[in-house]
Amino acid sequence: MIQREYLTRMMRSPFGFETVQGQNRLALDIGCAYGYVVALLHYLGFNAVGLDVSQHALATASMRLKSCDFVRNDVSHGLPFRKLFSLVTCFEVLEHLSSPRTVLQNIYDVLVEGGILFMSTPNRTSPHRMICGPDPHHVTVLGAEEWSNLMREVGFRDIHVQYRDYVPLAWKVTRRFVWFGLPKIGISLFISARK
Repeated sequence: MIQREYLTRMMRSPFGFETVQGQNRLALDIGCAYGYVVALLHYLGFNAVGLDVSQHALATASMRLKSCDFVRNDVSHGLPFRKLFSLVTCFEVLEHLSSPRTVLQNIYDVLVEGGILFMSTPNRTSPHRMICGPDPHHVTVLGAEEWSNLMREVGFRDIHVQYRDYVPLAWKVTRRFVWFGLPKIGISLFISARK
C-alpha cells in the first residue's frame, strides 16, 4: 500500500481533495507500467484506463487488475480515445519523450472541459541533478517555469507547481515516504493543471 499513500498525497492539489474522488468518472494513467496508479484510481472510484508502450508491463497489469482497461500506445503519436477523461495522470513519463509539447497537446485533447492533469517530472534546477549529472534516459528535463509556459501554450490554466524532495532514510525507518518542499530546488516537480 506504499503506492496508495504516496500517490494519494501527490495527487492532492490546489483544486481540493474532491478532485481525486472518482464517482465513476473516467481517468487515464499515461505510462502506467504495472498499473499501480490505475489500481489507485480504481480504488478512488474512477473508471480507470492505463496506457503504456510496454506490452510486458501491460500484460502484467492486466493480470493484476482484471476490472481495468489497458491500452498499448505511444502518447507521442496521439491518443486512441474518442472518450474524454476527467483526470489524466502522467507520473515520471514526459522526461523520457522528445516532444513534450505534442504530448501535452494530446493530453489536453482527451480531457473534458475543466478536467485535470496531474504529472510529475524531474526538476532541471535541482542540485541533485547538477551534482550527479543528467540521467542518460531523460531527454527532456525542464524547470518549473518552462513547464508552466509550455502548458499555457497548449491551453492549460490554473497551473500549480510544487517542488518536492524526499528523505530515503525515513522510508527505511517508518515505511512511509516523507516529502518536503524545497522551493526552486526540489528533486521533482509535481504539477497540476486544469483544461
